[in-house]
Amino acid sequence: MDEAKKSRLIPEFLFQEGLGLIVPVWLLLSTFHGEEVMRQHLDSPPGQTYAGIHLMGDKKSTSIVTADYSSVFCTSTSWWACQQLAWHQWLLNSLAESKGARSAEQHQAIRQMQIHSDQQAHTKVEYYLTGPGADEPPVNLFVVDRGTGSVRITGVVDREQYPFFNLTGIAKYTNGTLAETGISLYVTILDINDNAPRFEPQSGEVFEGSRGGTFVMQIEGKDDDQPGTINSTISYSIISQEPEGLSHMFRIDEQTGKLYVKEPALDRERVELYRLVVQGADMAGAAGGLKGSGTVEIRVLDINDNVPTLEQCEYSASVDENVHNVVVSRIKARDRDLEHTDNWRAVFVIARGNEDNLFAIETDENTNEGVLKLIKPLDFEKVQNLELTLLIRNVAPFTKGEVVMTDVGVRVREGEPLAPTSGPGGGGPVKGGVDVESARHHPRPTAGGGGCPEGYVIRITVNNVVEDPAFIPAVREITVSEDPKDQPKDGIIMVFTAVDPDTGKAAHVRYAKAFDPGNWFTVDKHTAEIKLNKKPDRESALVVNGRYVAKIVAISNERPSATATGTIIIRVADANDHCPTLTSTHSSLCADRKTVYITALDEDASPNAAPFTFTVIPEGSQGSWHVEVINETTAALHSQKNLWPGIYKLQVMLADAQGRSCPAHEEYTLHVCTCTSWEMCHADRRATSSLKLSAAAIGLLLLPAGLLLLVPLLLLFCQCGGANTIFP
Repeated sequence: MDEAKKSRLIPEFLFQEGLGLIVPVWLLLSTFHGEEVMRQHLDSPPGQTYAGIHLMGDKKSTSIVTADYSSVFCTSTSWWACQQLAWHQWLLNSLAESKGARSAEQHQAIRQMQIHSDQQAHTKVEYYLTGPGADEPPVNLFVVDRGTGSVRITGVVDREQYPFFNLTGIAKYTNGTLAETGISLYVTILDINDNAPRFEPQSGEVFEGSRGGTFVMQIEGKDDDQPGTINSTISYSIISQEPEGLSHMFRIDEQTGKLYVKEPALDRERVELYRLVVQGADMAGAAGGLKGSGTVEIRVLDINDNVPTLEQCEYSASVDENVHNVVVSRIKARDRDLEHTDNWRAVFVIARGNEDNLFAIETDENTNEGVLKLIKPLDFEKVQNLELTLLIRNVAPFTKGEVVMTDVGVRVREGEPLAPTSGPGGGGPVKGGVDVESARHHPRPTAGGGGCPEGYVIRITVNNVVEDPAFIPAVREITVSEDPKDQPKDGIIMVFTAVDPDTGKAAHVRYAKAFDPGNWFTVDKHTAEIKLNKKPDRESALVVNGRYVAKIVAISNERPSATATGTIIIRVADANDHCPTLTSTHSSLCADRKTVYITALDEDASPNAAPFTFTVIPEGSQGSWHVEVINETTAALHSQKNLWPGIYKLQVMLADAQGRSCPAHEEYTLHVCTCTSWEMCHADRRATSSLKLSAAAIGLLLLPAGLLLLVPLLLLFCQCGGANTIFP
């Protein structure tokens, strides 16, 4: 055998978790044509058999071999020198037999190992261990006898806490110098099945009515033993169900832990929550494995599989006449589905009897009651009884037999894809407990369920109520002429009585005026006769658009009194009692112009007003004038001659459409003046200035006259003087 293929010697530890055992092993690794060969040399009598694990690359095999000292090859004369050719790895391996399978002698034989350096043959050598498990935590788990090199373990090792140790063996002279190069001792703790499976609290949910095989949830147990080994391979089973019910409702895949519906009989209205005790057995459920259990809660979700109903097929109610926006009745809906959800919440519909939209119904979401309201007043004298037909359904669509939620989407769990549809129109079954075709053949219910297939009937009685007196109609209108000749001789223009709505006859009341701003009339307190108090005037400020508005009140004789108000509208018919007049009786005109415009007004209304007729009276007018009609109310007066500055007086006769004119003619004053370049007439200003100058002139004239009167007085005073007077 050449040097490239010579054996490499590896000191190896065999150690089983939880036993605290060490055995010295030399593992000879040799490769011939790619074939892996393992030979073991045990420090024990030749021919003794042990189990070991051969680790090489990715391969792992268990072999039973017989080893003796002759199987060890090493060309070096030093044991420690042979280790320099090694991989410097010590392997702690699990023994095939369990702790209880070994005899006391075998147990003692493998408790320790002695390491040795050839330098000890020449001088004293001391042995040391360093690294975790020796001089690092956990300290002194592995100890070595400094004189003999015997290595032993002092305690039990838990693989879940320490899966491996990496130690270093050191040989030193007594002066502390190294006798040999340190060697790495890699210790791997191989697993034993010392941990039972365990479960965290888990919960899931599934719709009621789901078919068998519907996936519910993934249940997962945990095992702290080495992953990927038989020690941590869990087999699942269900050991109890609460409540038990008629049968086991769920099944579990023992290998994967997936939970499925077993029986298609889930009904939330019967059982809303199931508690399952699930067991996990490691070693894939084989005998001798450890077991653990946990609780899983499965909540059954609601579907709308219950038809809403009412307690009765027929109801009765009553309501007073002349009221509205009042509650007539509250009708309780019953539904076994989950409360305060769309599967439980009712929708009420008035199917018949509400053609006049007298009623409305809505749902009280807290109590699930239908609240029937009267929204328009009823009149007992017209209707005494009404009959309504109600239908009821849920907000959510009704589901029959399977989980169907076509309006809100389909819920599919993990691992449950939709199945392919069948037939040309699709609609085949869907895995995961959903059947879309079922929804097409089971529409929402709209009637009263099995007991009331035609719906629910509500019979309503209208109560007669003693009503207050009323004016019917509430507003009366009458036309009265301004002309006294056209008015009633007795002055009574109308009788406006209040009636009793229950009988339709005159009510026993007394009457009074409530509003009469012009005091136009009086009202008889017993007969309600309306009598004119004064002549109506259409041109009054109280008349708007020819209408005068007043009110009377009827007061009942009961205590407390009831009242009613009636409105009277007097439409005043116009009489031709006004003559047309000019809107302005004077104006100014430049001397170079010949035309002046005049406008007339008549307080009467058509046909007693415009169009007006304009006529200039020659005898009372200065100058010669021609009249041109511009429109119904305006005319142009054209002078036939040139006008000189000065004042012109004109007499104009005006007549309305009926030919009526004022007894006296209208006098119109025209100031003709010389205008400036801006065509402004200054006649008025000159007239005013002339007046001012005349007053001044008069003052100046009176001043000399006053002086003349003063002279005789002075002379008279002087004559009365004595000798000493001025004039002797």
